[in-house]
Amino acid sequence: MTFCSIRWIKNAPVSERAIKILPNLRKFVDEVKKNSDYTEPTCKPFLKLAIALKDKFLPAKLAFFHSLATDFEPFLTEFQSDAPLAPFLYSTLTLLLRTCLVRFVKEEVLSSTELHLIDVFQKKG
Repeated sequence: MTFCSIRWIKNAPVSERAIKILPNLRKFVDEVKKNSDYTEPTCKPFLKLAIALKDKFLPAKLAFFHSLATDFEPFLTEFQSDAPLAPFLYSTLTLLLRTCLVRFVKEEVLSSTELHLIDVFQKKG
């Protein structure tokens, strides 16, 4: 088994912090770019940050990611255990999927159709 260096359970606090510091990051990049006394950094992190901050939808994308991370956090916390939790996996995953689908699928479709039969690509009004 290979080691995974990503701690998915930490995504919600990190995304919340990113949303909070976003205005300061914009101000920093703008000040660096307009200040002629300093040469603009050419390191990859700064360049990636400058490109990401040009995206008008970045705050919305971060907020959406934060809401998903918040929904997944209880699942990740509960099932990181040595206890035999497999019998509860189906009901918990079903609830998690329904919580995610509420963002995209109309409530009447969710309540009248089984989850595995929902066609999310169907464009009915």
